[in-house]
Amino acid sequence: IKFLNDHPTETIILMIKQEYSNANKEHFSKRVYDHIKKKGLSSFYLHNSVPKLDDVRGNIYIVRTFENKSGHSPFGVYAYWTNNTNGSFHSYNGIGWYVQDRYDLINEDYLEKVKYVKKTIKYAHEEQYNNVFHLNFVSGYDICTLWTTAEEINPAVDTYIKGVDKDWTNCGVIMINFAGGGDVNSGSRNCVPHLVQHILERNDGVPY
Repeated sequence: IKFLNDHPTETIILMIKQEYSNANKEHFSKRVYDHIKKKGLSSFYLHNSVPKLDDVRGNIYIVRTFENKSGHSPFGVYAYWTNNTNGSFHSYNGIGWYVQDRYDLINEDYLEKVKYVKKTIKYAHEEQYNNVFHLNFVSGYDICTLWTTAEEINPAVDTYIKGVDKDWTNCGVIMINFAGGGDVNSGSRNCVPHLVQHILERNDGVPY
């Protein structure tokens, strides 16, 4: 909220997932709603719709992967996808979600993971409808560290992004660990310093 007060033309997409919790759906969704309400509902975009950017500037856009059993409506956009998916499509309330989230890299080769990422980027570019979100997780879980995984996967994704046609204006939402090393005090751990810049260039066609 402080960030949005300081940068009122920006928006934050906040995805909320119930994980490592035994609470029932009613209890969990009520607790989440109450917590949001305490922060001030006016700071959040809670409609179950795909907004234009101007509609959500200065707000936090709620995406939840749990059912709304709170008794309150609206309560953000609902999205859910197949566990550990290498690419699956689901639609809720007229909103489509194509998601690649193959997070189990213990039993998956890094090169296969890169193939899934590239396929989802291509699907996002080719999408004909404006009510489909493409969520593409570059991250994953392995017996190695998150940094090692990023070091193996991020450069290959960057090479692919740089190699696509310059007129591409949509690569979807790409979720990255160590995005240029900027999410932690990473020191020398900066395997792809311009990855975010290259994604931005392919998402709106404007060179940075």
